[in-house]
Amino acid sequence: MRIEALATGILAIMAMSVTPAVAENAAMPSIDLPNPYPAGTKFGQLTDGRQWGGVIAVAPDRDGKSIWAFERCGGNCLNSDLPPVLEFDPSGRLVRSFGAGMFVFLHGSAVDEERNVYVADANDKNGKGDVVVKFSPKARC
Repeated sequence: MRIEALATGILAIMAMSVTPAVAENAAMPSIDLPNPYPAGTKFGQLTDGRQWGGVIAVAPDRDGKSIWAFERCGGNCLNSDLPPVLEFDPSGRLVRSFGAGMFVFLHGSAVDEERNVYVADANDKNGKGDVVVKFSPKARC
């Protein structure tokens, strides 16, 4: 009798832990728009000699004229002269890059509807880091 009660209790606990996961999956949003970039597509031509490092985010501009990539300077920006903020046109051609020497370890990024670019930096080192920087379209020109 005691083993049956224990087994029933374990099953009840398992059932309670599965129910929230099922409910969460049912509410997951979906995007039904066509993706012009199929998996495995190489995108973004970097300048000669530069290799892609850790890309923390990719974000399109609201108007679709720019694709932003935020890259960790090949690994860590602290002692790098590489710019981590990269703007590409829709074909993958690098339009411009900026932010060299400003960051330690990019941790988040976004582009708002007014084309302002936000970059969050983590890891306070040598007076840099633990900051969010906003680049306006006018300041980037």
